[in-house]
Amino acid sequence: MFTLRSCQSLILRGSANYVRHITNVQTLWKDIPSATMNSALFNYVRALDNDPKNNNRQQKHRNRDSRNRPPLNGVNRKKNLVVKWSTGSKRAQEAANSTLSEILKIRPDGNVKAIDTQSNVVSLVNIRELIKGIDLDKEGFIILKVEEDDQGALVPLVKMLPAKTVTNAYADKLAKDKGIELLKLGVNRSRIGHSTPKDGSNSDTKCVKVSWQISDRDLAKQKANEIMSQVKKGLKVTIILDNKESMNMDPIMKEESQDTSKAAATTRLSEEEREERLIIIEQLKQILYTNPVRIKVEGSIRNRMTVKVIPKGSSFDCKEDKRALKEQRKREKQEKLRRRIEKKLLRKADG
Repeated sequence: MFTLRSCQSLILRGSANYVRHITNVQTLWKDIPSATMNSALFNYVRALDNDPKNNNRQQKHRNRDSRNRPPLNGVNRKKNLVVKWSTGSKRAQEAANSTLSEILKIRPDGNVKAIDTQSNVVSLVNIRELIKGIDLDKEGFIILKVEEDDQGALVPLVKMLPAKTVTNAYADKLAKDKGIELLKLGVNRSRIGHSTPKDGSNSDTKCVKVSWQISDRDLAKQKANEIMSQVKKGLKVTIILDNKESMNMDPIMKEESQDTSKAAATTRLSEEEREERLIIIEQLKQILYTNPVRIKVEGSIRNRMTVKVIPKGSSFDCKEDKRALKEQRKREKQEKLRRRIEKKLLRKADG
C-alpha cells in the first residue's frame, strides 16, 4: 500500500529522473489513490515554489515573456527623445536638451505651437520637425508659455531665438534653480547673490502686481489696502498692470512674448476689454488720489502698464524734484550752447 511519504518520494525521484510535467506523474503511477496523489502533488508544487533555483528560473521566463507582452491598456510606452547635437557649444546643447525635456513632459507626443520668426504666424508642428537641421551655433528655442488647445490639452508655445539669448535665459534659469535650492537648505539670500525681493520689507520701492482680469471688489479692497499701506509709510510703489498669464513669466521670455504679440495686440483687444481696462486705471487713480501722491503712468493699455506712485513730501519726492531741476538746468545749458554755436556760424558767414 502506498503511503503519503512513499508517494512524495516516488514523485520527487520520478520528477528528478523522468518527469517533466506534473500531468506525467499521474500516468506514471496509476495505482496510487487519488486523495493521496493530490496531497503529494500539492506538497511537490509547494516544494518547487520554495526552491530558490526554481524561482530564479521562473523569473527569467517571466522577464522573457514580458518582452512580447502586449502594451498595458493598449498604450505603448515611448522612449525619451534623444538628440545628438552636432552644432553649438556645450551650454547651447544643454539648453536645447533642457527645453526639449520640458516640452515632452508637457506634451509627450511632441506637438507644439511654433511662432514663425519672419511673419509671427503661429502654427501647430511637432518638435521633432521643428528642430530638424537646427544650427545651435546661430539659434536655439525656448518655451514662451503654455497654452490650451481646443480640446483643453496643454500645448507649449515655442519660438526660435538667437543662440546667445537662449543660453543667457538658460543660465538665468540655472542660477534661479540653484538659488531656490540653497534657500531651502537655509543659506542666507545675500550670500548667494540674491537681492531682497521688490516687495520685501527692506526695500525702498514696493512692487504690486494687478491683473487686467481683477474684479472690482478685489481692486477696491485687497489691492487698495496693499498699495495705500505702503504709501502711508512714505514708500514708493510701482503698480504693474498686466495679463494674469504673464505675471510670473521669465523676463527674457516675457519680452519675447510681448514682441510677438505686438502685431496682433490691436485685434486681440476688443472694445469691451479696452473699456474694462480704462475703468481699472480710473479706479486706481481714485484710490491713489485719496492721499497726496505723485503718479507717473507708463506703457500701453493693450498689453502692460506701470503706475509709479511717489508720496509727496517724502525723501523720494525731494529726489524727484532735484532730478527734475537738474534736467531743466541741463536743457538750459544745452540751449545756451546751441545759441552760441549759431552766433559763431553767423559771424563766419558775415566775414
